[in-house]
Amino acid sequence: MKRICWIFVFALVLVGCSQLITSAHTPTITPRPSTTPISTPTFSLTQLQQATLQAGQTQNAAYAITQAAFGTQSAQTKTAAPPTPTKTPTKTPLPTYTRFPTSTPDPNATPSPTPDLADQVVISPDYNFVAKLYSGYIYPTGIETIEIQDTNGQVVWTLPYQGEIPTGDPRRYLRIYEWSQDSRHLYFYYAFGFDGVHTLWDGYNLQVMDVETGAIQQVIVGEELSAFQFSPNERYLAYTQADDSPRMLFIRDVQTGTERSVIAHVDSGNYVQAGWITWSDDSGEIVYHTWEDEWIQVYHVDIATMQTKMVFEYWVESYWFHGWSADGKSLEFISYEEEIIAINIDSGEQITIGTAIPTP
Repeated sequence: MKRICWIFVFALVLVGCSQLITSAHTPTITPRPSTTPISTPTFSLTQLQQATLQAGQTQNAAYAITQAAFGTQSAQTKTAAPPTPTKTPTKTPLPTYTRFPTSTPDPNATPSPTPDLADQVVISPDYNFVAKLYSGYIYPTGIETIEIQDTNGQVVWTLPYQGEIPTGDPRRYLRIYEWSQDSRHLYFYYAFGFDGVHTLWDGYNLQVMDVETGAIQQVIVGEELSAFQFSPNERYLAYTQADDSPRMLFIRDVQTGTERSVIAHVDSGNYVQAGWITWSDDSGEIVYHTWEDEWIQVYHVDIATMQTKMVFEYWVESYWFHGWSADGKSLEFISYEEEIIAINIDSGEQITIGTAIPTP
């Protein structure tokens, strides 16, 4: 009797579990949003398929109830699946960059020349010396200085500005004149800066230094303005001075020291400049200019006889002295219209020989 009761209870449990399982496995269809309806074919199960499905479900439910009620079968221990190993990415090392090689300076390389800031650079005829004039703004001492350097750039002598440093205008400036032909002597002088004013004077206090001994001598004595020019053969020095009245032209024999002179301009009571001295190529003649009341006179002097002759006179800036002719018989001038005229020294004849404007 007791067994019958258990079987009855077991049957009731099976029926209830079957209904629960069926309802649990029936999917709830969530309605789709409003879309265009698509015709889906409907499949119906046959009675055999439904019976088979219910039998399988019933068998599974009965097995679960029996195991829970009687404990006839020991619970199986579910072995957890081994964790999926996480793949650790292999870090690819960055490539090693080779530094650019540091250039090693060549000990024998010639250094780049430093720009020379000298105001004047005059090389001796034998190329053994160079004279450089530096302004007081550049030279370390703050004073205008002439340096005489050898071929290695070593300073042999320095010639600083002599006397009190001027501060006003017009002021005098130290200037290099020229080297002697034998490269033993350097001539220098002082020049005035006349802003916007034409002058026939070169400067004053012409001096010379012996580069072998360093001795300095005055060539033209006096503190007045002068105009001076050595002959091409360096045998003579021609010069004028502003303190002479009347204006005089002096010719000094450099070898003997003797001087000759001639009146450069007759005294008229006006201030007259005398300068712009130019020698002929053979050192036998001179041309010089005088300036009085905006008029310029051009004179010719024969050195052998000291005879003087005025060759040309013109209003200032209407002509400009261009030089001696190739044959030495005429003087050439450029006019304001840039025509070149030639004036014969002996006859005074004037001819136009060309134009100063280059033609293509």
